[in-house]
Amino acid sequence: MWIGSFRTCKLGFTRTEELETTLPTFAGSWKKQVEFQKPIYFSFSHYVKTFDCVDHSRLWQDLQKMGVTVHLICLLRNLYEGQEATVRTGHGLTYCFPLEKVLRQGCILSPCLFSLYAECIMRKAGLDESSAGVNIAGKRINNLRYADDTTLMAESEVELKKCLTRVQDESEKFGLKLNVKKTKIMASCPIKSCSIKGQGEAVTDFLFLASKITPEGDCSHEIRRRLLLGKTAMASLDRLVKSRDLR
Repeated sequence: MWIGSFRTCKLGFTRTEELETTLPTFAGSWKKQVEFQKPIYFSFSHYVKTFDCVDHSRLWQDLQKMGVTVHLICLLRNLYEGQEATVRTGHGLTYCFPLEKVLRQGCILSPCLFSLYAECIMRKAGLDESSAGVNIAGKRINNLRYADDTTLMAESEVELKKCLTRVQDESEKFGLKLNVKKTKIMASCPIKSCSIKGQGEAVTDFLFLASKITPEGDCSHEIRRRLLLGKTAMASLDRLVKSRDLR
């Protein structure tokens, strides 16, 4: 029921998709553009306080629009209705107040509910109908999402700015905000537009899902980094390995 509601560009928080699925897609799009000498622009961003800003009433409405059955929505609503919270201070507990937002931390349903909420944002932003993106295996892809991390891609600065603005605007309508201060922008060619730089910091390399990427799409940097991490890990075990007290 959950998986059928997601686009193919949505990864993470789902049991059928793994981290390794995202990286080949990203690397393939990058290398293909470099091979054909076409520019490609990426923006990397994530939401601020992911679970704390999900509006319950909006979530139930969107679940219904996405085809989730009514009885399941009722079950979910009953889990969240009537919630109250209090804050412990140095002078004791405050008065109780109702919770109309916030997904429960640690609940196994929360990741799926947020993923569906974020999926609605992307659909409202109209990225599926947009001409922006990179052609991979005959399909136009302009966004890759892993959990609350969102990667947008385009072949020009103008297209990337439009996509980023759309996502930002729609996210705010849903009560979510992209962390502009931590948004990074990287391209296979120099970034000239000042306006797009204002929506994020231009970088020459980025750690994407634990893998270092560069504008050239070269994997040698990542290979050296992984080797160094391995050597560092082994060096930390050197005293243990050489210990004569092991039995």
